Amino acid sequence: MDAYLLLTLSLGWVLSALLYVIPLLCVIVWRKETFLAKDYTVQRRVSVLLPCFNEGPHAYDTIKSISESNYPAELLEIVAVDDHSTDDSWEWIQKAQHDFSGAVRIAAYRQPVNKGKYEALNRAANIATSADIFICIDSDCTFHPDAVRELVASFASDKIAAVGGHVRVSNVNENLVTKTQATVYFYAYKVMKMFQNRLRNVTCISGCLFAIRRDAFFEIEEDVKTCNFLGAKFSAGEDRYMTHLLMLRGYQTAVNLDAICWTEVPTTFRKFFTQQWRWRRSGTQDYLLTLRTLGRHARNVHPLSAMNLILPETVNYLMLFTFIFAIASGNALEWIVSHQVFTYTVFAPFLFGVHFWAKRCAPDQAVKGGPLPLLPFIAAWALAGTVTCAMMAIFTMDSSSWGTRVSKKPEESAGTAKDGAELEGMQPQQG
Repeated sequence: MDAYLLLTLSLGWVLSALLYVIPLLCVIVWRKETFLAKDYTVQRRVSVLLPCFNEGPHAYDTIKSISESNYPAELLEIVAVDDHSTDDSWEWIQKAQHDFSGAVRIAAYRQPVNKGKYEALNRAANIATSADIFICIDSDCTFHPDAVRELVASFASDKIAAVGGHVRVSNVNENLVTKTQATVYFYAYKVMKMFQNRLRNVTCISGCLFAIRRDAFFEIEEDVKTCNFLGAKFSAGEDRYMTHLLMLRGYQTAVNLDAICWTEVPTTFRKFFTQQWRWRRSGTQDYLLTLRTLGRHARNVHPLSAMNLILPETVNYLMLFTFIFAIASGNALEWIVSHQVFTYTVFAPFLFGVHFWAKRCAPDQAVKGGPLPLLPFIAAWALAGTVTCAMMAIFTMDSSSWGTRVSKKPEESAGTAKDGAELEGMQPQQG
């Protein structure tokens, strides 16, 4: 193998190892410091913002789970915005409003045209009444009854602008694809995000469960709306971008592992690939933002957090470019073999460690049959999926897709209303 190629590939291996080893060591050493101080005595007004597109009955289940929260009903409201779905999501939202409005105040709105997830989220924020905290959620999730209470208690410090919850997988053992995702989710929260939690600089709070101070939401509103790269509007990964903007303004961001929600992950490789493609596009956009604003990062972001923002995509694109170089120089086979040897060597102990950890502290997230069958899939994905997604992300920066959502015709109707109808008499308010 060409010496230059071997050197570059080795650098990628070293950086990849750092991505896993440093956070794990820091979590072990700083274990107590990774957890947030919480204050349950202060109860704030909360608006749960639910943007929705083509989720059908899932939207109903999501509203139901929030309406069953262990939080004072007079301090809680749900604002659901349907982004002009092509299925029966709007009817299910209206049905949920009818069924659960006795437990909590619910407002519903349907966009006249499809505008994308952040526009739906922003519409919900402007409809909401005078809440202190917005909790942004996904319409395919269900929530622990204490999730809202835990998130609100996490704002004990005035320095904290946003707090995320612990996203778990609801369909862990459905097949190989879901088992792999459950394992990665568990490690991401227990190690990667808790490492960042010690720094109070969590670099990406998941949109599945994202609590943010109202004032902070509207402070970054215009920047999120207008963000672009070379004229291409950033429309994927609004949760990652919102978190990043808060960090650049000197705010603290964190996660609370006691605020739990469950999401149904993709069950087919096609849906999984679409999701990963969208996430890679979001990661690339965030990477470009980081490089463009390095000066502000030096002033406002912890150095280890800056490493978290830069290192993952650096490794991904380093691998992509070395692969292209290997093909051009006739060393593609050697590159593939060395890549797979490294992947098996690193991920075998990683998978077994995560599996036994999950069995001990979160049995519902432990995969049946053990982690060994996952290794070939992860190794193959690390090779083919990573390279393909990286290339596709570069050329689809302006995509406005919701990701795994697809257009489909309504199967049943639970109610009717005109587009743009605001219910419960709640009028839009500007921040």
